[in-house]
Amino acid sequence: MNRPMRLKKIFLALFVSFSFLVCWRTNDSRQPLLQVLHVQDTYSRRADDFTVNVTGLLSPGTQAARYRINDSDWFPIRQDQLRVPEPFFTIELFADQLKKGANVLHIAAGSESALPDTTVSLQFNYDPQPVSLSQIQNWDSPELDVYDGHWERVPQSNGTWRVRPKPGFEGYDRILIVCGAFAGGRRIETDVTFRHRVGSKPYGFGILSLWGGSPDDPGVAPRRGWNFGLAWYYSMGAGLGLFYSYKHGDDHPQSLSTYQEFRPQKNQRYHLIVEAWPEESESGMVRFRQRMKWWNHESPESPKWIELADSKRILSPGDEFAVALLAHRCQVEFGPVFVSPLEPEN
Repeated sequence: MNRPMRLKKIFLALFVSFSFLVCWRTNDSRQPLLQVLHVQDTYSRRADDFTVNVTGLLSPGTQAARYRINDSDWFPIRQDQLRVPEPFFTIELFADQLKKGANVLHIAAGSESALPDTTVSLQFNYDPQPVSLSQIQNWDSPELDVYDGHWERVPQSNGTWRVRPKPGFEGYDRILIVCGAFAGGRRIETDVTFRHRVGSKPYGFGILSLWGGSPDDPGVAPRRGWNFGLAWYYSMGAGLGLFYSYKHGDDHPQSLSTYQEFRPQKNQRYHLIVEAWPEESESGMVRFRQRMKWWNHESPESPKWIELADSKRILSPGDEFAVALLAHRCQVEFGPVFVSPLEPEN
């Protein structure tokens, strides 16, 4: 190749690269630096490591995103490759950071460009009163109490609503809160339709009957631990399972589980009942016990329960736990959720 032709190709390559960079910057500058996906009008009771979460997106050009609650100091917004990967963000607010009634959350984000910083102020209410059961969450409100990810409501032909991870936003542990934290036993009833898995990694979906939030060291964000009792389908367990697990930060988790063989059918609706309550074992130890039944929408209710006692006492029976929905690397739709009190059996 002669020199003029070689210089022409080099110039063309530089021109294309420069044009791509200009277009990327232009498109990026047109995107909002931050976008809030979910914030509730009123949040119900939180306890211990179970936080009020506000979720959203940061554009690629965002620098130094931060927040403050009411008149507190500013805190940086950080992301995490697994739980909160870019462009997501999740702001976690503890109960002791919140006031009863009105609270104001300020979120600010800067940019590499000469554009001014973006600041958003959001007002919401916090109700620390004990959760009153029974409750019916029928998803008729457009506001969703999202702990992680991006969820949406889906209208039905009969005028009711269902909820699901927003298509295209499925991923690791998408969690939607049904009701706030409370102590003691609970019975949860709902139905779920499995659509499809996302990717090739293990996937699952079900009910976090005992959701205690994300334990971690002070100042870590997003928090990396978990504290839960769970009733779900899990592909790695190859079936329906009950699961207790506690993990503080990056520590190795303590877990206990049992599974029975089951394969969900695509577009099939299933009914699900989960019960969880504290019980006293023969040795006098107080622990949680869970049981679950799961059956096809067209079939009679199953008489069979899957049961598991927390024999390792991984969860503390005296603590307060929320109820939540879980979609892990899959697309599913949940119907109305009924939560009622459950007294220990004699």
